[in-house]
Amino acid sequence: MLFVLFRALPNISYPLGPDQATYGVIGEGLLRGQKLYRDLWDMKPPAIFWIYAGVVKLFGPVMWSVGVVDILWLLAISGMIFVFAERYVGTTAAVIAVVVNAAWHCRAGHNNAAQTEAFFMLFVFAAYLLVWHEGGGVSALGSHRPPLPNLLPQGLRWPLARHFVAGILLGAAFWLKYNVVVFLPFLLLVPYLDRDRLDARPFHARLAIPWDAWRRRALALLAGVLAAVAGVLGYFWRAGLWTTLWESHFKMLPRYGAFPLEHFSDYWTSPIFRTLGYLGFLTPLAPVVALVIARKRGELARFAPVFAGAVTGYISVVMQVHFFPSAFEACYPFFAMAWGYLGVKAFDYFRRPDRGFAASGRRPERVCLWALIAVVGLVMLLGEGVALAKRYGELYQWSRNPDEFYAHYPEPIPGEHLENEMRVINLLKRESTPGAGAYVWGFYHLIYYLTGLHSPTRFVENLALRVAWSPPALKDDLIRDLKRSPPAFIVVGRGDP
Repeated sequence: MLFVLFRALPNISYPLGPDQATYGVIGEGLLRGQKLYRDLWDMKPPAIFWIYAGVVKLFGPVMWSVGVVDILWLLAISGMIFVFAERYVGTTAAVIAVVVNAAWHCRAGHNNAAQTEAFFMLFVFAAYLLVWHEGGGVSALGSHRPPLPNLLPQGLRWPLARHFVAGILLGAAFWLKYNVVVFLPFLLLVPYLDRDRLDARPFHARLAIPWDAWRRRALALLAGVLAAVAGVLGYFWRAGLWTTLWESHFKMLPRYGAFPLEHFSDYWTSPIFRTLGYLGFLTPLAPVVALVIARKRGELARFAPVFAGAVTGYISVVMQVHFFPSAFEACYPFFAMAWGYLGVKAFDYFRRPDRGFAASGRRPERVCLWALIAVVGLVMLLGEGVALAKRYGELYQWSRNPDEFYAHYPEPIPGEHLENEMRVINLLKRESTPGAGAYVWGFYHLIYYLTGLHSPTRFVENLALRVAWSPPALKDDLIRDLKRSPPAFIVVGRGDP
């Protein structure tokens, strides 16, 4: 965990990306009493805006708040990854998984910081730890120890209570990203597999508990999911926002999701090239290679849950259709566990000739073997060391002059013009008067967030106003709002259609 903190600490210097700035603006508006989708619009489900309302309430509208939240999130999910991986693939593999996941997340930069996928994976892991069956097969260390029950409050040691709470957590994750439903079978089946049977010949899979007991627990989990979903729908109903929720959110989702499939003839190359672009060539193969090794070595009992998580996480990426970089946060943890397992197996493989050399007294061969292992390790550490040195250099620059650092941020998102945004922000802070409004056409919502100027229209995000799947009525709503309450300032983003 100390490495995770050390690796993530420079994240405090992150600027707000376009997504995070949108979440912050809408979260701040919710604190002022505005209503989601009626007074403040974005395509995403509501939970991320409620989270950011808490962030704004806690820190205020400051740039570094998202970096702090990202550090705290990474520490929390790293702990959960370790508990999950240590139980299945052992302590060493779990440590490697935590380190690899933290490195991937930090290398992804501010685009992935405090994003919806990151938060929903926190809920998924928390739900899994709650439903974890106490006797579901041997652990990586060969013991039958219960994973968590002694850490839980007395009431939550009851299986049905734990499953109901886990369902509520999954329901909360549903309101972050709807594709989280793909993790429902993962939560209902994987914790209860009789893993001792997975390595039988022929292969045989069955539950580790009686069918009736599993059915009761599954129903309790589903009841929790439905309670969380119904609770949010009930809130919108009671607030008089049901029609708005349907017309401005649910009704648009099919058109939004189908747009790439219908309008890009080469879309089907996107999953391949984006997966390779964000994960590299070897990482997508790691779970498959690890599964083959585990099967040959009679260790499916250890690796099968990790493989199931990797497949489920990647399916959740595919379900989003658009393949945004942050979507891969849903499979990072499980791919990192696969690398952890492979790392341990690779070390064991090299130890075999080492033992042979030691037994036969062949000292030069042992020295060469360990030198090779040391070189491989140093190359990997060198790459991470260079990245860390660069990030801490940036942290030092940020500490000296944050505004100047943000204006010349070294790793901007494509299309992000932070230098010009900071100029506009400083100009509006000087020239605006109390009560003045502004309208920003483009995805530069950071201007709203840092100036405190409010838009006269609900369209914080102009995505639905400039794409083919947008209902024409939305553009009419924008023109009506601007005519009714003309803003003092109109800012047009460079290159925005």
